[in-house]
Amino acid sequence: MKKPLMVIGVRQIGKTYTIDKFGKENFEKYLYFNLEKSKEIRDIFEKTIDEEKILEELELYIGRKIDLDKTLLFFDEIQVSENFIVSLKYFNESEKPYKIVCAGRLLRSKNKSI
Repeated sequence: MKKPLMVIGVRQIGKTYTIDKFGKENFEKYLYFNLEKSKEIRDIFEKTIDEEKILEELELYIGRKIDLDKTLLFFDEIQVSENFIVSLKYFNESEKPYKIVCAGRLLRSKNKSI
């Protein structure tokens, strides 16, 4: 998986459950981050949209190095951070083997639905 996968839908339809199950069953390592519940995670994306700096901050947050070859990163409730959504462009353009899935409720930008 090279491109980040974004799963968007209404509340309570099983987005988190399905991705969580998929991550645990199909990846050697799996990390879950909830942007709505964790101000610390949300703040990482408020500070920068650079994917390498984000990775460094995530490693500091969890207290260990992230093995990108074996780890699925799941970001939940992404609708609370517009910067997170912008950062996906840089994860996508990177040569590093990021495996990212994100989920959120129907998103609205200032000008239109996303």
